Amino acid sequence: MSPDLVLADFKDSGYMRKIEKCIVDGKTLLLQDVGETIDPSLDNLLNKTFIQVGKRFSIKLGDRECDYNPKF
Repeated sequence: MSPDLVLADFKDSGYMRKIEKCIVDGKTLLLQDVGETIDPSLDNLLNKTFIQVGKRFSIKLGDRECDYNPKF
């Protein structure tokens, strides 16, 4: 188990904020209670569709864009 492991549950109302924080901070994320379908706002993350501006990478989650930490 990683000391910086963050659990995100799709039943929680703030799961998207947890995911964004993990992406920015480069922490390990574990998604719990994943059903047969996954929130479509996570498609860019699952497909690794990054946006590169110079040396900086970012990713679009839903309607928000956040910086991507390569440690994620």
